[in-house]
Amino acid sequence: MIGIEALAFFSPDLDKVDGIFRKASQVVERPLDDFDRSHHRSLTKKQVSDAIKKTDAIVDSVRLQCIEGSKMILALKSGTEADIEGLQIKENSAENLRSRVAEISLGNKRMLYTFFKAEMHEAWAPHITHLRYMKTKALQSFEDYQKITSELCELVALYQTQSSDEFSYDLNVMSQSIQSKSVNHPDWVTTGEDFANWIESMRKDA
Repeated sequence: MIGIEALAFFSPDLDKVDGIFRKASQVVERPLDDFDRSHHRSLTKKQVSDAIKKTDAIVDSVRLQCIEGSKMILALKSGTEADIEGLQIKENSAENLRSRVAEISLGNKRMLYTFFKAEMHEAWAPHITHLRYMKTKALQSFEDYQKITSELCELVALYQTQSSDEFSYDLNVMSQSIQSKSVNHPDWVTTGEDFANWIESMRKDA
């Protein structure tokens, strides 16, 4: 059933990703807006308690995403052909994942700035311990989300890379290839091992 979960990562709908970050930021920003209107000396205990509950709920949803992403990574690394087919990887999946990684990275920076502003605001001063609890929990979870999505993106791109069955690293075959008039190679390539090093250097430069 992993194919259903895969859609959450492969979907190009980035508004949903941005929505998670907006909710997380609003948990911190809305109490400050209420504070500015009410002119109390600090946030109420209820406001802080509600913020913690909402943050915990958001973090839990992100952690579920991370669990599903980790399952997909495991499938790509060591799963069977059926496991990989269950991921429903499409031609544009790697590109969609790259967009998602960029969106998550941007969201993490915005959220870090949101917590920074809150820590400087007098309304949160009496509740700084609770604020930092939310900050640590949220940023750690969203950082994990970014790392898992990045790794998944790299693995999907690697999976979609077509390998050449015609190329061989057999040094004996390479030695024979060097003698071929159809193979143009540098003068320093005189053995099969040199040939392998030459090919590898071209791959790195590509």
